[in-house]
Amino acid sequence: MQDYILGAYSGTLFTYFVNIIVSPLATDEKGDEAEEFFESRAKASIARTVKQSIERVRINAQLVKSIKGEADLGNVIRVLAHKQ
Repeated sequence: MQDYILGAYSGTLFTYFVNIIVSPLATDEKGDEAEEFFESRAKASIARTVKQSIERVRINAQLVKSIKGEADLGNVIRVLAHKQ
């Protein structure tokens, strides 16, 4: 399967594919899974994209944790939604 994907999606298209699959993840666990998955599969041509995508996952995870930690977030959103 890996050979098929690498053959079908080479170069820029493959890096785009990696980016759109990995970047939306938003937990440290998913970041760990993606990192583990690409450790044995990453080619030199996509190493930078993989690293940047996993960094984005880590940032997303921190943002989610921060938002979940906001005690008054619901009230802030209600106030902002009703402002004109």
